[in-house]
Amino acid sequence: MRNISLYKSLSEDDLKQVFTSKISFYFKNDSIKEDLDVAETNGNTYSLESSNGLWDSIENGLGINISIELINKDKIFTTCYLDSVVAVCAFIYSNESKFKKVSKLFEIDCNTNNQVFENDIYIDKETITGSLCIEFHLFLLKSGNGSSNSINNTKGAILGKFGFINVMLIGDSSLFPVFNKPMNNKPLWEFIYDIQDPYTDIFVDSCHINLNSAHKDYKLIDVNSEAYCDRVFVEIMKSSIFQFLCMLKVENALANLDDTFEDGSVLQVAKYLVKTHGIKVDSIESIAISLNDYFDKFGGK
Repeated sequence: MRNISLYKSLSEDDLKQVFTSKISFYFKNDSIKEDLDVAETNGNTYSLESSNGLWDSIENGLGINISIELINKDKIFTTCYLDSVVAVCAFIYSNESKFKKVSKLFEIDCNTNNQVFENDIYIDKETITGSLCIEFHLFLLKSGNGSSNSINNTKGAILGKFGFINVMLIGDSSLFPVFNKPMNNKPLWEFIYDIQDPYTDIFVDSCHINLNSAHKDYKLIDVNSEAYCDRVFVEIMKSSIFQFLCMLKVENALANLDDTFEDGSVLQVAKYLVKTHGIKVDSIESIAISLNDYFDKFGGK
């Protein structure tokens, strides 16, 4: 059903003439702030990674730094009354985690100068998984004096939306680099493991997941599809971690995980997985059981 507005509003194209926005991400590692990089984009969907491959939204939480530049306030006040006050808020939510947060970022009146507004929002650990949506809304903070049907002059009315992005988190989704590529006559996905020396090989250069965009069931793992199923992607991550740890187990590389390893190395990542996620590596069976327990508790929200 199409929603029909009875009032004039500002479209997303209108608001692109009013604001420009920039978002960056980080996490806290023992109170030390570490930047997160955008590993991949697919339209308005981002996936994130840390430089050492060790970020996890459940274990570390997520920081969002928002920079919005006001470039043409007059566009707003040709729609709103000159004595009204508007504000921009960030609407942040994750359906999988049943998480929702609304934060007022800044206010604008007809005397506000064009400028850059900086805001910082941190989501605590053990709060979010799956995917996180971020939207910016322009709303009426103070009604203006006047009577007209051209705008909704009710305090709190949404006047427009802009800047939607979707951030993929999904448990350990940031652990492996993930690529979408057409692979005719191949399975829906594959885990690539190319390790010569787990002590020195860099993890992000040695392991990745390919999602087969040519497969008939790709719609289940395509975040832009209405058929997208978060649980299918979670199972892919679980299976990939299982393969990764089993290959190291067979090579007897998990015997001394209390040692110190090079930053970003394959065994540093393996140690992180085992120690922080409580994965038992006594046997192949124990790896499977403990991974299943972990993902059932955290990864399947």
